Amino acid sequence: MRSVFLLLLCAAPARSDDVESLLAALARGTSAERRETVASLAAQGARIRPQIRAVLLEDKDKLRRAAAADVVGAMGSAGVPLLPALLDAVFDAQPEPRLAALRAIGILGLAARAARPTLETVVVRRVGAERDLAMAALLSVARDDANVLRHCLHEAGAARQRVRTLSRLGPEGDEALAALARSPSQLVRRHTLEALRPRRKETWTAAAVRILEERAARDESDRIVQIAAEGLASARAEASIPFARRHLAHRHAAVRAACCAILGSHPPRDQGRDAVRGR
Repeated sequence: MRSVFLLLLCAAPARSDDVESLLAALARGTSAERRETVASLAAQGARIRPQIRAVLLEDKDKLRRAAAADVVGAMGSAGVPLLPALLDAVFDAQPEPRLAALRAIGILGLAARAARPTLETVVVRRVGAERDLAMAALLSVARDDANVLRHCLHEAGAARQRVRTLSRLGPEGDEALAALARSPSQLVRRHTLEALRPRRKETWTAAAVRILEERAARDESDRIVQIAAEGLASARAEASIPFARRHLAHRHAAVRAACCAILGSHPPRDQGRDAVRGR
């Protein structure tokens, strides 16, 4: 019954007494029920921002404060005006609201760009889960800024952490990744390309393919050339056909193999006509 009630609330604006019932239910019940409550409140949008802000900043229950932060993140663009309250919650006395606030900021993404100074402070001063979430949020709100990426790489430290950090960006960060791929540091270039590796074919962007082509064609490191070539073979982008034709005789076997894979995936469009004529 509760699930049906919550679905009905999501489908239409709730009455004020229904909203109060949902607010009272925050952080109660099973994990599935708590998620449903958050989603139902978020669906009410701007009209409940004052109540959510009050719970986030004033409620005595740390779990309710954390759930209110989850609601803000689930609101999407309607939650952006509550960013100042989320930034206050980042410094809550209890860890649960702090973590939830960082998650919510990351979900709001580029619209929460004003959170950047606070997030940079948390990345430097906090440890563990808070630092990881702050870094993920920073990458989300400023994923188009190469300077932020360099800062995150510096803070990430170990190679595996650097690759994981860059992997969080997704395709929207590819323009910024291009700057890192040209870094004088061989390690930074390598980590940048390794962060692109897990992508599915449909998520390759033109910017990412250009990064791979540039590194495959001219990088001084054979290992980086190989990583770039493997990425090109995975992407098999039609836009890479001119590159593949130019580099079929490349010195590196991996690049030659990638060129063959690209051209094999995109045969000439008049191939069928030529075959008919030859009969």
